[in-house]
Amino acid sequence: LSARRGFASASICLDWTPNTNHSGIYVAQEEGYFEEEGIDVTIVVPDPASSLTPGRKVARGLNTFAISSSESAVSFATQSKDTKLVAVAALVQGSTSSICTLASSGIDRPRLLDGKRYASYDGRFEDAIVKQMVVNDGGKGDVNFHSLDMHGYAEEDTMAYGSVVSSYLKADRSDSTWIFTHWEAIKAQHEVGR
Repeated sequence: LSARRGFASASICLDWTPNTNHSGIYVAQEEGYFEEEGIDVTIVVPDPASSLTPGRKVARGLNTFAISSSESAVSFATQSKDTKLVAVAALVQGSTSSICTLASSGIDRPRLLDGKRYASYDGRFEDAIVKQMVVNDGGKGDVNFHSLDMHGYAEEDTMAYGSVVSSYLKADRSDSTWIFTHWEAIKAQHEVGR
């Protein structure tokens, strides 16, 4: 990345399509706050066709910063001997994700996911976390994991609906999935009742 003369350059790779969690970044850019500090910032929206996560883009020097989950930081801390990522800030005060089911499914606690379908993003720890949640709640951990098409990002129905709740759960392609609560849960409550 090349910065304007006298400016430092930085790029921020978002974790997903632009949403409310990224508002502060866009406001800072629009209001000129980065420029006031002498920083030429490029905001990067992830390419659905890329196999590189935002964290891996930082590790490879393609971006300066990445918005990412705590699971990604744990993954780098336990997996990579040469590259360590450093968490520098939190955008929100709590978790931005949750496991979602439709109220009509009757699945209202983790142990009831035994024998049910779970649409997975195939994150390194995701399936193990879900399985352990089921076991910790008294279940067997016998969840039928299946992958979201293209992580849901470039899958036509998901992008048209803006959420895997509509494209997978409401369409009966799965019984449960991990969602971004700040966006998809609110959208689902308005569209499908819960």
